Amino acid sequence: MPSSFLHLPNELILEILGYHEGSPLEDDTIQNLALSCRRLFALLISTILQRQLNHLRNLTRNNKIEIVKTEQFYSLRLEQLDMDIYGSSLNSISYNITHTVAKDLRCLHGLIARASQVRHVSLTLEMSMYEQTILGPIPEGGMEVFSSLFNVCVEKEGLSLSVNGEPAVWDGEGGPFKYEVTTSPQSTIAPPVSRRRNIRRRTEKTDYFKRFWELFSPIFPNFGTPKIAERSEGPEEPTKEEPPQSSKTAPFVFISSPYITSVANYETTNPFLKVHDPKLSGIEINSRIFFRSSWYTTTRKVLNTAPITQLSFGNTGLTLYDWAQILPFITIPSLTEFTIGESGIAFPDLFTFLQRHPSITKLVLSNSFCIGRVELPASSTPFLPCLTKLVGAAEYLAPLLQDKDDYPVLESVSPGPQELCLHFRYKEGLEEWLTTSGLEPFDEAVRNLKCLVAQCPGETDGVDHAASLCGGSEAK
Repeated sequence: MPSSFLHLPNELILEILGYHEGSPLEDDTIQNLALSCRRLFALLISTILQRQLNHLRNLTRNNKIEIVKTEQFYSLRLEQLDMDIYGSSLNSISYNITHTVAKDLRCLHGLIARASQVRHVSLTLEMSMYEQTILGPIPEGGMEVFSSLFNVCVEKEGLSLSVNGEPAVWDGEGGPFKYEVTTSPQSTIAPPVSRRRNIRRRTEKTDYFKRFWELFSPIFPNFGTPKIAERSEGPEEPTKEEPPQSSKTAPFVFISSPYITSVANYETTNPFLKVHDPKLSGIEINSRIFFRSSWYTTTRKVLNTAPITQLSFGNTGLTLYDWAQILPFITIPSLTEFTIGESGIAFPDLFTFLQRHPSITKLVLSNSFCIGRVELPASSTPFLPCLTKLVGAAEYLAPLLQDKDDYPVLESVSPGPQELCLHFRYKEGLEEWLTTSGLEPFDEAVRNLKCLVAQCPGETDGVDHAASLCGGSEAK
């Protein structure tokens, strides 16, 4: 008789575990058994992957995930998802969060970990108000599985990661720094202002009336000069100064300037984040999750140690003071493309960051808020010697391009995405012109044109009509 459970034949072990069609065992139980020893892993891994593949098909059916292979330029259809996808080369994976976030992310984890190559992974971690109302909050266990998915993405060589949004159930944790507004210990003490009181107030009033009549007497000649009592020729009575008050009641004025101190708020770390050898090639952060207090240490480690060539900061939820504390501690020697989205970064902080990265070849500042004076100090060395493309708003472009020697290899300058919009007051003949424009040589320009019909008084369907016209023109 076998002395151990593992000495039994494979068929008997599977029968004992009840692992067959219609088994009551949950996915978590099966995975824990597979991780307990090598033999159970070899027995159960094929069925685990089959269950995950079935779930991936459900996500594809519900348009929650898109998978594109390297040799293709379109997302895989439902019937194209088979076991061969594990171990193949994938071009991109796009995922939108669902209510069963833990199970979804576990399937993504297995797919990315077993793929031979993954170029791009895009995660949209947001739920609509409808889903939150009908399905309720996302289970808390999703954060643990998302941390595991982040680990496998970071350590996948050549992968570019993009994360957008953050579920409401994961919100509530503060940023990496706390700020305290305190009073400066060095205060300036201003002495009290002496109060002088003149006893002859009535005489002063008569002087004012006398000056008034002297000014306006040429305009009113019929009125004689009023008899105003003259001030006595003798010496003025001395003014009395109020006696000094006691030191207890002296109105001393304390002038102090408050200052802001930052306190680190990232002592607690996420126990599920275990990044050892980051190999990311690019990262796009449009979420607050990476700069939470429990994530900040790992995020800074990834940015400083991974061979990142593309970096993008978007809607991170960081304040002006946060960026002033974070940017000085980020240095990426391999950085070539840098993009700033909807983030408020003071230009002095941005300037020092760019100055530490002379390898940047593409700089995009089109959606960034310009804070502070944009000015480059005089220097004998170029500011960005490798920059070939610059995209930004006019607030950035005008000051940055004053000296062409700062960018010796610059080839392209763009003011950012611009949209052409024509406003039409009347819509008569517009529909016919758009629908028949396909016969004209300008059909390509018409298809890309966005038309807007101004809503006239008493007209309720002007905007809807314009939208239908634009849709019809694009379809042609």
